[in-house]
Amino acid sequence: MPHTLQFVDKIDASPTLRLDLNAGKWKLLRDPAPDFSPPSLKRAVVSTLLRDGSEIPATAYENRVVKFRLYLQGTTEDDLATEAQKLHRELDRARNVLKWQPAGATSPVFFRTHRSPDYRLRNDDEVKFRLFADLAVVADPFAYGLKVSLSPVTVNNDPAAGSNPCRWDIAAASLTGDVPTPGYFNLGLNVSGKKAMLAVRRHGTPGGVYAVQAEGLTQGTDTATQPNDTAFSGVSNNYSRTSFATATAMTTRLTHTGWPDAGSNSVEYRGRYRVFARVRQNGGAIGDINVRILYGNGQYTTEKVPVPVVGSIIWMDMGILPMPAQPDPISEGYSNAELSVATANVRLQAERVTGSATLDWDVFLAVPADEELCIVQWDSTLNTCYLDGPQDKAYSRSASQADSVESLKAPAMVGSIPLLSPNQINRIALLQNLEAADTKGNTTSVTVSFWPRFLYIRP
Repeated sequence: MPHTLQFVDKIDASPTLRLDLNAGKWKLLRDPAPDFSPPSLKRAVVSTLLRDGSEIPATAYENRVVKFRLYLQGTTEDDLATEAQKLHRELDRARNVLKWQPAGATSPVFFRTHRSPDYRLRNDDEVKFRLFADLAVVADPFAYGLKVSLSPVTVNNDPAAGSNPCRWDIAAASLTGDVPTPGYFNLGLNVSGKKAMLAVRRHGTPGGVYAVQAEGLTQGTDTATQPNDTAFSGVSNNYSRTSFATATAMTTRLTHTGWPDAGSNSVEYRGRYRVFARVRQNGGAIGDINVRILYGNGQYTTEKVPVPVVGSIIWMDMGILPMPAQPDPISEGYSNAELSVATANVRLQAERVTGSATLDWDVFLAVPADEELCIVQWDSTLNTCYLDGPQDKAYSRSASQADSVESLKAPAMVGSIPLLSPNQINRIALLQNLEAADTKGNTTSVTVSFWPRFLYIRP
């Protein structure tokens, strides 16, 4: 089986052929051998005379240059000109796709190329009607594999569910490639018309999404656990209520001694977390209630956040909680031995400025926010919702327009769509309904796809 080298229209198992560079009139020469070397790495270098050496705070891959030599044996000069024109047209495209499958390889890889018409073309002095072309094709940094779609997973909206409680794990063996690649998420219909959050933790061992039930915390001023209510998560007395009976000013209502897991220390706790609280203004005259987090042994607080006035159970964003709170050396001296992060006391505080409503606390969810996290306000039209990481876009499509974007249904998105890291367990967090009446029994079927990215070729 010869090498496959073709310009094609798309990354697909059966793409449309644009120009064959080895099995047509053009042939790939093996001397010199085709050069598919990995891309170079560009570095941001910061130096000063106050210290030896330089810091490299950021790195990124450059575009790669794919180099190879072709020859063409024609029958006439016009034949040579025609075939050379076909090659030039493909190289002159603003974007193109080059398919490469070495002889004996099970699957191809694809290079997304940029306009590269500056090649060297020369005649053979010894053989009539023969051309040689030396090409240096500029492409994206990585070679792409065929699209991989994982089995759909059902994610429960109940953070106390026995399986996939507002999160799920993608096994390390399921994610191929050499470097992180953007995820492509089909969120189905259940997030349509809602504000949804999707985040990832793609380092370390599984962790980084911590659910803490309010009734399990130390009950503070004017706060006590309440009998079971099936609208809340957990069992037994499954939520807490702050009455504001004796104190309406900002004060501690709940305390977690040792967030997130009392009595343990771990390198896995290190990071920044966005804390979401499932709460409800209840009874009386609905008014202005603000909440915040006090952390780091009482040294730091998040900004005050108003509880949205909806009269229903909602997920609300309480802000960023860093672990640890204080300056972090990360490792011990030059040892490269990572220091554990000690659990910290976290206090949930609330004030009532106006009205007479009570505040019900259900659960707190700490979601990793030091890699990728995005929040999307989806349109109310019931269409399948997609987070397209490669394009960095959110959009919806109806079943009758499976290959078309609902152009008028482009939702507002903040943040970044999660990347997926190969050879690593990736934990994905999903809250399907923020800042609106929430039902814990809802589920979301999610299908994750990706195009693996390789530095050389697919093994």
